[in-house]
Amino acid sequence: MPSPFGHALAGMAAGIALAAEPSSSPDGPRRSTTTSGTVRLASDALFFGLLGMAPDLDLLVGRHSQETHSLGAACVVSLVAASLRPTDRAGRALACGAAYASHILLDWLGSDTTPPIGIMALWPWSRRFFQSSAFVFPAVSREWASPGFWPAIEAALVREAMLLAPLALIVLWRRRRRYVA
Repeated sequence: MPSPFGHALAGMAAGIALAAEPSSSPDGPRRSTTTSGTVRLASDALFFGLLGMAPDLDLLVGRHSQETHSLGAACVVSLVAASLRPTDRAGRALACGAAYASHILLDWLGSDTTPPIGIMALWPWSRRFFQSSAFVFPAVSREWASPGFWPAIEAALVREAMLLAPLALIVLWRRRRRYVA
C-alpha cells in the first residue's frame, strides 16, 4: 500500500481538481491578488493532502484498513465539509470527499501483505475486504528496523513520485489560474 507521501499527492490532486471556484461567492465573483491566491492554493493543497492521508489515522487504534478505508467514511467526510462551509457547500464537500476517497483507491490498488488482506471499501454496506489484482503500489513495511526496509521504501517513494507527482503538478498548474483571477 502507498506511503503517506503518495496518499498526500493523490489527495491534493483530487481535492484541488474538484474544489469549487475559490473566487466565487453568493454576492458575485471576488478578485484575489496574486499573493493571496497563491497562499489559498497552497493552503488548499496542504489541506487536501492531509485529507488524503487521514484514513491511516486508524493505525493509532488498531483498525487499519477497516471502516476508515471505505466509501462510507468518504461520504461522512463530505457531509462534515458541507456542514462547515455553507457558502460553497457542494463544491467543497465534493472536493473533500474526493481527497479522502483517493486514499481508498490507492490502497485498493496496492499490494497488502498484512491480514486482513485488502480494505473494507464498501462499509457500511458490506464488511468484506477488497483488493485489486493489479498491484500498482508495492507493500510497504512499517517496521523501519527490519532488513531491507530502507531500500524498499526508497523504491516505493520513487514509484509513487513517478506516478502521482505529474498528476498533482498538472492539476495544480491548471487550477492556479482559477485561484489567482
